[in-house]
Amino acid sequence: MRKKSIGFICACSALLLQTTLLFGKTHNVVRDYGADNTGATYTTVNIQNAIDACGTGDTLLIPDGIYLMNSGLNLKSNMTVMLTKKALVMANTINIWLQNKSPLFNASNLTNVTITGGGTIDGGGLVYPRGTYALPRPGNGIRFSNCTNMTIRGVTVRNIPGFAVDYTNSSNITADSVIIRGRGFFNLKGSSDGMDIEGSFNVTVTNCNIEVGDDALCIKANDIAHPCHNITARNCTLASTCNCFKIGTNTSAEVYDVLADGITVNKHSNPGIGNPVPTGDCISAIAMECNDHNHVH
Repeated sequence: MRKKSIGFICACSALLLQTTLLFGKTHNVVRDYGADNTGATYTTVNIQNAIDACGTGDTLLIPDGIYLMNSGLNLKSNMTVMLTKKALVMANTINIWLQNKSPLFNASNLTNVTITGGGTIDGGGLVYPRGTYALPRPGNGIRFSNCTNMTIRGVTVRNIPGFAVDYTNSSNITADSVIIRGRGFFNLKGSSDGMDIEGSFNVTVTNCNIEVGDDALCIKANDIAHPCHNITARNCTLASTCNCFKIGTNTSAEVYDVLADGITVNKHSNPGIGNPVPTGDCISAIAMECNDHNHVH
Protein backbone atom coordinates (compact mmCIF):
# COMPACT_ATOMS: atom_id res chain seq x y z
CA MET A 1 0.00 0.00 0.00
CA ARG A 2 2.87 2.34 0.86
CA LYS A 3 4.51 1.66 -2.53
CA LYS A 4 1.24 2.50 -4.30
CA SER A 5 0.94 5.76 -2.36
CA ILE A 6 4.51 6.75 -3.21
CA GLY A 7 3.89 5.90 -6.85
CA PHE A 8 0.71 7.97 -6.87
CA ILE A 9 2.49 10.96 -5.30
CA CYS A 10 5.33 10.71 -7.84
CA ALA A 11 2.84 10.55 -10.72
CA CYS A 12 1.01 13.60 -9.40
CA SER A 13 4.28 15.49 -8.98
CA ALA A 14 5.34 14.64 -12.53
CA LEU A 15 1.95 15.78 -13.86
CA LEU A 16 2.21 19.04 -11.93
CA LEU A 17 5.69 19.64 -13.33
CA GLN A 18 4.52 18.95 -16.88
CA THR A 19 1.56 21.32 -16.39
CA THR A 20 3.86 24.06 -15.13
CA LEU A 21 6.18 23.63 -18.08
CA LEU A 22 3.25 23.59 -20.49
CA PHE A 23 1.43 26.66 -19.23
CA GLY A 24 4.26 28.55 -17.55
CA LYS A 25 3.98 31.20 -14.88
CA THR A 26 1.83 34.32 -14.95
CA HIS A 27 3.51 37.62 -14.07
CA ASN A 28 0.86 40.16 -13.03
CA VAL A 29 2.40 43.60 -13.57
CA VAL A 30 0.18 45.22 -10.91
CA ARG A 31 0.11 42.63 -8.18
CA ASP A 32 3.65 41.30 -8.57
CA TYR A 33 5.59 44.32 -9.87
CA GLY A 34 3.75 47.36 -8.52
CA ALA A 35 2.67 48.90 -11.83
CA ASP A 36 0.25 51.82 -11.43
CA ASN A 37 -2.92 51.04 -13.38
CA THR A 38 -4.53 54.45 -12.83
CA GLY A 39 -2.49 56.32 -15.45
CA ALA A 40 -1.11 58.71 -12.83
CA THR A 41 2.54 57.61 -12.92
CA TYR A 42 4.85 55.92 -15.40
CA THR A 43 4.79 52.13 -15.44
CA THR A 44 7.52 51.41 -18.01
CA VAL A 45 10.10 50.17 -15.50
CA ASN A 46 7.58 47.98 -13.65
CA ILE A 47 6.37 46.28 -16.82
CA GLN A 48 9.89 45.87 -18.20
CA ASN A 49 10.94 44.23 -14.92
CA ALA A 50 8.06 41.80 -15.32
CA ILE A 51 9.12 41.02 -18.90
CA ASP A 52 12.72 40.45 -17.81
CA ALA A 53 11.52 37.98 -15.18
CA CYS A 54 9.55 35.89 -17.69
CA GLY A 55 10.87 32.43 -18.45
CA THR A 56 10.02 30.05 -21.27
CA GLY A 57 6.25 29.72 -21.63
CA ASP A 58 5.44 32.48 -19.15
CA THR A 59 2.65 35.05 -19.51
CA LEU A 60 2.93 38.77 -18.92
CA LEU A 61 -0.49 39.80 -17.58
CA ILE A 62 -1.48 43.45 -17.96
CA PRO A 63 -4.88 43.61 -16.23
CA ASP A 64 -7.62 46.23 -16.62
CA GLY A 65 -6.43 49.80 -16.14
CA ILE A 66 -4.40 52.60 -17.72
CA TYR A 67 -0.62 52.19 -18.01
CA LEU A 68 1.33 55.34 -18.82
CA MET A 69 4.56 54.77 -20.75
CA ASN A 70 7.57 57.07 -21.14
CA SER A 71 9.55 54.56 -23.22
CA GLY A 72 9.02 51.36 -25.15
CA LEU A 73 9.13 47.76 -23.91
CA ASN A 74 11.54 45.09 -25.13
CA LEU A 75 9.98 41.63 -25.25
CA LYS A 76 11.62 38.21 -24.82
CA SER A 77 11.32 34.94 -26.71
CA ASN A 78 8.81 32.27 -25.72
CA MET A 79 6.35 34.50 -23.89
CA THR A 80 2.75 35.69 -24.13
CA VAL A 81 1.62 39.26 -23.51
CA MET A 82 -1.95 39.20 -22.22
CA LEU A 83 -3.69 42.59 -22.38
CA THR A 84 -7.11 42.20 -20.80
CA LYS A 85 -10.06 43.82 -22.59
CA LYS A 86 -10.05 46.97 -20.45
CA ALA A 87 -6.28 47.35 -20.33
CA LEU A 88 -4.93 50.49 -21.99
CA VAL A 89 -1.20 50.95 -22.59
CA MET A 90 -0.83 54.68 -23.25
CA ALA A 91 2.24 56.53 -24.54
CA ASN A 92 3.31 59.88 -23.20
CA THR A 93 3.97 61.52 -26.55
CA ILE A 94 6.47 64.06 -25.18
CA ASN A 95 8.88 61.33 -24.15
CA ILE A 96 8.30 58.14 -26.07
CA TRP A 97 7.92 59.58 -29.55
CA LEU A 98 9.96 62.77 -29.65
CA GLN A 99 12.99 61.66 -27.64
CA ASN A 100 13.67 57.94 -28.04
CA LYS A 101 11.23 57.08 -30.86
CA SER A 102 11.00 53.53 -29.54
CA PRO A 103 8.13 51.18 -30.43
CA LEU A 104 5.71 50.63 -27.58
CA PHE A 105 6.21 46.87 -27.93
CA ASN A 106 9.50 45.89 -29.55
CA ALA A 107 10.70 42.41 -30.51
CA SER A 108 14.11 41.98 -32.12
CA ASN A 109 15.62 38.59 -33.05
CA LEU A 110 13.00 36.74 -31.04
CA THR A 111 10.86 33.65 -31.52
CA ASN A 112 7.51 32.40 -30.21
CA VAL A 113 5.89 35.61 -28.95
CA THR A 114 2.13 36.23 -28.74
CA ILE A 115 0.34 39.51 -27.98
CA THR A 116 -3.35 38.93 -27.27
CA GLY A 117 -6.23 39.49 -24.87
CA GLY A 118 -8.43 42.23 -26.36
CA GLY A 119 -6.72 45.27 -24.80
CA THR A 120 -5.59 48.52 -26.41
CA ILE A 121 -2.22 50.03 -27.28
CA ASP A 122 -2.49 53.80 -27.75
CA GLY A 123 0.18 56.14 -29.12
CA GLY A 124 -1.48 59.34 -27.98
CA GLY A 125 -2.36 60.63 -31.44
CA LEU A 126 0.74 62.69 -32.17
CA VAL A 127 0.99 63.41 -35.91
CA TYR A 128 3.81 64.55 -38.14
CA PRO A 129 3.91 66.39 -41.50
CA ARG A 130 4.43 64.24 -44.59
CA GLY A 131 7.73 64.79 -46.37
CA THR A 132 9.59 66.18 -43.34
CA TYR A 133 11.89 63.20 -43.01
CA ALA A 134 14.72 65.30 -41.54
CA LEU A 135 12.68 65.82 -38.39
CA PRO A 136 12.62 63.22 -35.59
CA ARG A 137 10.36 60.42 -36.77
CA PRO A 138 7.89 58.96 -34.31
CA GLY A 139 8.01 55.36 -33.15
CA ASN A 140 5.77 52.38 -33.95
CA GLY A 141 3.09 50.64 -31.95
CA ILE A 142 4.29 47.03 -32.30
CA ARG A 143 7.47 46.15 -34.18
CA PHE A 144 8.82 42.65 -34.91
CA SER A 145 12.29 42.66 -36.48
CA ASN A 146 14.15 39.49 -37.55
CA CYS A 147 11.66 37.36 -35.64
CA THR A 148 9.88 34.07 -36.26
CA ASN A 149 6.68 32.44 -34.99
CA MET A 150 5.03 35.66 -33.87
CA THR A 151 1.30 36.24 -33.25
CA ILE A 152 -0.88 39.29 -32.63
CA ARG A 153 -4.51 38.46 -31.94
CA GLY A 154 -7.53 40.42 -30.80
CA VAL A 155 -5.88 43.68 -29.73
CA THR A 156 -6.51 47.29 -30.76
CA VAL A 157 -3.61 49.52 -31.84
CA ARG A 158 -4.60 53.15 -32.28
CA ASN A 159 -3.33 56.71 -32.56
CA ILE A 160 0.18 55.63 -33.54
CA PRO A 161 2.09 58.33 -35.45
CA GLY A 162 4.52 55.76 -36.92
CA PHE A 163 3.57 52.34 -38.30
CA ALA A 164 0.92 50.83 -36.03
CA VAL A 165 2.18 47.25 -36.61
CA ASP A 166 5.44 46.57 -38.43
CA TYR A 167 6.97 43.22 -39.41
CA THR A 168 10.54 43.51 -40.75
CA ASN A 169 12.61 40.57 -42.08
CA SER A 170 10.46 38.11 -40.12
CA SER A 171 8.71 34.82 -40.83
CA ASN A 172 5.80 32.65 -39.71
CA ILE A 173 3.67 35.62 -38.69
CA THR A 174 -0.02 35.61 -37.72
CA ALA A 175 -2.18 38.71 -37.29
CA ASP A 176 -5.79 37.91 -36.49
CA SER A 177 -8.70 40.14 -35.46
CA VAL A 178 -6.46 43.17 -34.97
CA ILE A 179 -8.11 46.61 -35.01
CA ILE A 180 -5.94 49.55 -36.08
CA ARG A 181 -7.14 53.14 -35.97
CA GLY A 182 -5.42 56.38 -36.98
CA ARG A 183 -6.63 59.79 -38.04
CA GLY A 184 -6.77 60.79 -41.68
CA PHE A 185 -4.64 63.55 -43.16
CA PHE A 186 -5.51 67.08 -42.14
CA ASN A 187 -3.46 69.46 -44.29
CA LEU A 188 -1.00 66.61 -44.93
CA LYS A 189 -0.56 65.85 -41.23
CA GLY A 190 -1.84 62.50 -40.05
CA SER A 191 -1.16 58.98 -38.90
CA SER A 192 1.27 56.71 -40.72
CA ASP A 193 0.77 53.17 -42.09
CA GLY A 194 -1.52 50.67 -40.43
CA MET A 195 0.23 47.31 -40.92
CA ASP A 196 3.49 46.95 -42.86
CA ILE A 197 4.95 43.60 -43.95
CA GLU A 198 8.57 44.30 -44.92
CA GLY A 199 10.93 41.66 -46.27
CA SER A 200 8.96 38.92 -44.50
CA PHE A 201 7.48 35.59 -45.54
CA ASN A 202 4.86 33.08 -44.41
CA VAL A 203 2.55 35.82 -43.14
CA THR A 204 -1.19 35.43 -42.54
CA VAL A 205 -3.43 38.43 -41.86
CA THR A 206 -7.06 37.58 -41.17
CA ASN A 207 -10.17 39.38 -39.90
CA CYS A 208 -8.32 42.65 -39.35
CA ASN A 209 -9.92 46.09 -39.50
CA ILE A 210 -7.53 48.93 -40.40
CA GLU A 211 -8.32 52.63 -40.83
CA VAL A 212 -5.39 55.08 -40.99
CA GLY A 213 -4.13 58.18 -42.78
CA ASP A 214 -1.36 56.55 -44.81
CA ASP A 215 -1.25 53.07 -46.38
CA ALA A 216 -3.55 50.66 -44.55
CA LEU A 217 -1.98 47.26 -45.38
CA CYS A 218 1.38 47.55 -47.10
CA ILE A 219 3.76 44.86 -48.42
CA LYS A 220 7.31 45.83 -49.34
CA ALA A 221 10.92 44.69 -49.45
CA ASN A 222 13.46 47.27 -48.31
CA ASP A 223 16.51 44.97 -48.37
CA ILE A 224 17.64 43.02 -51.45
CA ALA A 225 18.54 40.09 -49.16
CA HIS A 226 14.97 39.78 -47.86
CA PRO A 227 12.27 39.12 -50.48
CA CYS A 228 8.66 39.27 -49.36
CA HIS A 229 6.57 36.21 -50.24
CA ASN A 230 3.83 33.79 -49.22
CA ILE A 231 1.58 36.53 -47.84
CA THR A 232 -2.13 35.94 -47.29
CA ALA A 233 -4.62 38.66 -46.36
CA ARG A 234 -8.15 37.37 -45.91
CA ASN A 235 -11.46 38.83 -44.71
CA CYS A 236 -10.04 42.25 -43.82
CA THR A 237 -11.62 45.71 -43.92
CA LEU A 238 -9.38 48.63 -44.94
CA ALA A 239 -9.77 52.40 -45.07
CA SER A 240 -7.20 55.11 -45.78
CA THR A 241 -6.69 58.62 -47.09
CA CYS A 242 -3.73 57.20 -49.05
CA ASN A 243 -3.59 53.59 -50.36
CA CYS A 244 -5.62 50.78 -48.82
CA PHE A 245 -3.98 47.55 -50.05
CA LYS A 246 -0.52 48.27 -51.40
CA ILE A 247 2.54 46.44 -52.70
CA GLY A 248 5.49 48.87 -52.67
CA THR A 249 6.69 51.56 -52.71
CA ASN A 250 9.97 49.95 -51.62
CA THR A 251 10.74 46.85 -53.71
CA SER A 252 14.50 46.38 -53.44
CA ALA A 253 13.86 42.62 -53.36
CA GLU A 254 11.21 40.51 -55.06
CA VAL A 255 7.62 40.44 -53.87
CA TYR A 256 5.65 37.37 -54.93
CA ASP A 257 3.01 34.80 -53.93
CA VAL A 258 0.58 37.30 -52.43
CA LEU A 259 -3.09 36.42 -51.95
CA ALA A 260 -5.73 39.01 -51.03
CA ASP A 261 -9.13 37.41 -50.56
CA GLY A 262 -12.34 38.93 -49.26
CA ILE A 263 -10.95 42.44 -48.75
CA THR A 264 -13.42 45.29 -48.19
CA VAL A 265 -12.26 48.85 -48.90
CA ASN A 266 -14.12 51.75 -47.26
CA LYS A 267 -13.73 55.50 -47.22
CA HIS A 268 -11.99 56.86 -44.11
CA SER A 269 -14.59 57.85 -41.51
CA ASN A 270 -12.80 61.16 -40.85
CA PRO A 271 -10.68 61.97 -43.91
CA GLY A 272 -9.86 65.54 -42.88
CA ILE A 273 -9.39 68.86 -44.62
CA GLY A 274 -6.54 69.41 -47.06
CA ASN A 275 -6.41 65.72 -47.90
CA PRO A 276 -4.21 64.55 -50.84
CA VAL A 277 -7.48 63.76 -52.63
CA PRO A 278 -9.82 66.75 -52.19
CA THR A 279 -12.93 64.58 -52.02
CA GLY A 280 -11.50 62.70 -49.04
CA ASP A 281 -11.36 59.42 -50.93
CA CYS A 282 -8.29 57.21 -50.82
CA ILE A 283 -5.64 57.63 -53.52
CA SER A 284 -6.13 53.99 -54.49
CA ALA A 285 -8.00 50.97 -53.23
CA ILE A 286 -5.32 48.66 -54.67
CA ALA A 287 -1.78 49.76 -55.56
CA MET A 288 0.90 47.49 -57.03
CA GLU A 289 4.21 49.26 -57.52
CA CYS A 290 7.78 48.32 -58.38
CA ASN A 291 10.27 51.18 -58.18
CA ASP A 292 13.66 49.61 -57.43
CA HIS A 293 14.59 47.59 -60.53
CA ASN A 294 13.25 44.34 -59.08
CA HIS A 295 10.14 42.22 -59.65
CA VAL A 296 6.61 42.05 -58.27
CA HIS A 297 4.90 38.93 -59.54
